[in-house]
Amino acid sequence: MIAKKYLLGFLGFAVLFLTANFFGDNVNAAPDPIFKPILGRIGNRRSRGMVIRLPSVFRLYDYKNERVTVYPDVRSISGGLSITFNTEPDCKARFCYFGRINAYQSLAAMKSSNPFDYGLISSQMGKPMSPTQPNRVCGIVSRKTIALNSSIKAVAVEHDTCGVSSGRSDSMIWEQDKTVFVIQLGDRNSINVAKSMANEPPTTFPVPY
Repeated sequence: MIAKKYLLGFLGFAVLFLTANFFGDNVNAAPDPIFKPILGRIGNRRSRGMVIRLPSVFRLYDYKNERVTVYPDVRSISGGLSITFNTEPDCKARFCYFGRINAYQSLAAMKSSNPFDYGLISSQMGKPMSPTQPNRVCGIVSRKTIALNSSIKAVAVEHDTCGVSSGRSDSMIWEQDKTVFVIQLGDRNSINVAKSMANEPPTTFPVPY
């Protein structure tokens, strides 16, 4: 009777283990609902063979740590696609721009289509804006590596164009599934979104909701 009890318990554990491993790798967490209106266009604009990753949780905050409502839009770019986030619907002006997620087929595609993004990982460190403003660096302010999980690492870059109406911006760049991702949403926002993208399964199209 005892042996039978242990046998049944072992079989039950084996079934549970196999079920969890078989179905666990095939469960595709749906992207955050904010992407739902543009999922069809994302699927159509991706390059052939490109693996798309979208965060399952997408929460953005401003410098006051207050929640920001954004409206996503997607467009094709050479060698990939770009998803932009604006604080007003259908806005093309700079004042409502809050950030972006770009996906490229490869580093070579990023280099040829967007020298600015490629420069985030290849350019030399920036220089002080002027002798009177030695603490403001124009160009690459800082560059460091951040682990998104045990196997994927991203380059976190702080950059300043030193424009009249622009300040520092933070970007995350990494390569996964032969696709290069660039996120620019602000420091804490970019890191959290990058980790969600890197640790969720790739997005499949069409996405069930």
